[in-house]
Amino acid sequence: MKKLILSLSIAAVAVCCMAAPKNNAPMQVDITPLPVSVMPVSGNLLLNSRSTLRINAPEREVDALQNFISCWWRNFAPAAKGRATVTLSIVESLPEVDNNPEGYTVSVTKKGIDIKATTGTGLYYGVRTVVQMAHSGDTVPCAVITDYPRFPYRGIMLDISRHNRTKPLYLSR
Repeated sequence: MKKLILSLSIAAVAVCCMAAPKNNAPMQVDITPLPVSVMPVSGNLLLNSRSTLRINAPEREVDALQNFISCWWRNFAPAAKGRATVTLSIVESLPEVDNNPEGYTVSVTKKGIDIKATTGTGLYYGVRTVVQMAHSGDTVPCAVITDYPRFPYRGIMLDISRHNRTKPLYLSR
């Protein structure tokens, strides 16, 4: 009986080891809400104390984005000449997102992160996506992401079980 239990235990461990993902497979990107397009690429970007940040945007957006990044993610050294580890850019046109003002593209490679949008709001949402991707804070899985709002409005939930008001009452205000 002991030999049977030992044999079954060894078989179960062997099956689990064979089912484990390989290191060279692309990591799954877990982002909420799910972006319009996510293309995982093999590899990870490791951020360290020498990682730099460059923001190509108007001064007002630069300050707001730097504050958000330092509060919710990490502090980056400002990029001197040359390539930055993380680059945020406001561009004239972004056809991938139908020029939606809240749309963005994120490209994470082993060399760096490139976020593009047509407005500061789009850059903000792009940074939020990358912050979600960096689970440990220092490792970001490589991927190409495109996202924009699917609807021209934001939703709201009316809980009339707790607040006895009807939908027409809310719409009249």
